[in-house]
Amino acid sequence: MSASFGNVINQAADADNIFIICGGSVYKQALAFKQCSRSFLTHIYSKFRCEINFEFDESLFTLQKESNMQEEKDIKFKFT
Repeated sequence: MSASFGNVINQAADADNIFIICGGSVYKQALAFKQCSRSFLTHIYSKFRCEINFEFDESLFTLQKESNMQEEKDIKFKFT
């Protein structure tokens, strides 16, 4: 395991995309990283009880494309 987020990014420097699947603090580090130029988001249009809510400032990025509204097991969502 790498000691810092920067080390992880440097180890994956040749990758076209790096996907972050973690908690809120890791997402914040990723979005603050200067090499972060794109973000793939899943917008979920349902309410859930959870311990952490991740707030994302969409104004930092330009929307390139968006999927149609989808639904699975009564949960509506879009990919952006």
